Amino acid sequence: MLILFFTLCSYVQLSQQWPDGAPCLRNTMDSMNPLDAEEHQGGLQLTPPPYVIDLDSKCYWTRQEIGVTIRGLDNTTHFRGFALQAHVWKSPRNSNVGKRVGQFDRDDNGSWRYQCFRFKDGITHSHEEPKNKLKMWWQVDKEQGEYVQFVATVAEHRQRFWVKSIKSIPLPPCRVARKIDDYVPEEITAPPLSLHTKFGIINPDFHGNTNGARFNGRQQRRSLIQKPVTTTTKKQTAATTTTKKPTTTTKRKMG
Repeated sequence: MLILFFTLCSYVQLSQQWPDGAPCLRNTMDSMNPLDAEEHQGGLQLTPPPYVIDLDSKCYWTRQEIGVTIRGLDNTTHFRGFALQAHVWKSPRNSNVGKRVGQFDRDDNGSWRYQCFRFKDGITHSHEEPKNKLKMWWQVDKEQGEYVQFVATVAEHRQRFWVKSIKSIPLPPCRVARKIDDYVPEEITAPPLSLHTKFGIINPDFHGNTNGARFNGRQQRRSLIQKPVTTTTKKQTAATTTTKKPTTTTKRKMG
């Protein structure tokens, strides 16, 4: 029980402190929302973000790196934190839309890290120093006709950030199309309410399906604590029932 308590406390501390990047938690990977941490409450912005994502190419080939740059609109606009993923924007199979795709290739600039090293399909900042722009490299091993869009959450500071509001122009597979001419950016809207599932740890079977069932860590924690209590209650009820039987039998004999 002491080990369980220590582990849960460690998860709380990790999810509430993001100075070195977003934690490797399922709900955080899905939502890309700093509101999962209490210190970021009240900082969500729904205005046009002062940041953009630039790409070195207008289409992609398999196993060919593409430069992806997050930058401020001018040289005086900086950011301290970010989370970046490549999502399926359009697919022959609609069930894949919104799923993370491809992987980022590690470099040595020291300004970003994998959010979950096992998957390498989402990255985040590694320190809170101000940055005007940051370039990463991305590639995909398989191409299934899917159009890809880079999506970012960017934080100017802890109380001012844009959630999934910074998006690139979608990339088509080069064998399908060489560019997109008719892309219209979506209107910025508030993200879904956060469930604050701070205990939702990534498991080996999970790989970026935002349409899948979400893990409710708070419910799991409750169930872990309540199971022994429920078992004890059942045993007490059974014991009471067993005690009553002899009493009922005795009354019949006396009558």
